[in-house]
Amino acid sequence: MKQKTPKKHNNLLSVFRIIESNNNYSAVGSSGEYGAYQFMPLMWIAFSTMFFGVVLDITEPANQDKVAKAKVLKLIAQGLTDTQIAAFWNSGKVHDWETLQGVNRFGVPFNVAEYVNRFLRIKNQT
Repeated sequence: MKQKTPKKHNNLLSVFRIIESNNNYSAVGSSGEYGAYQFMPLMWIAFSTMFFGVVLDITEPANQDKVAKAKVLKLIAQGLTDTQIAAFWNSGKVHDWETLQGVNRFGVPFNVAEYVNRFLRIKNQT
């Protein structure tokens, strides 16, 4: 019996959880990010409200999955490539992200191109 191929969004969500938190739904980042997908507080409020009409409890793993899935499905529906989705997740940008690097206002270094390349490597291995 042939195994079903997972839906594209499930693969992308799995890779984000690996990169962002190593699947830790309680992870806290150095810039204030939280959870398996490392949502910034204001982005959590915006996405949760946009998709569900309320601010869901971010400490609940099922809510993190629901919000991340809704956002990824919307990005896919907009016709974005996996590369653009990864760049958006890391930087909020789908264009002109290739040279974005530096140190954020919390003193945390970032390099969007390195993030996207790592995302694509892991995605191709899963």
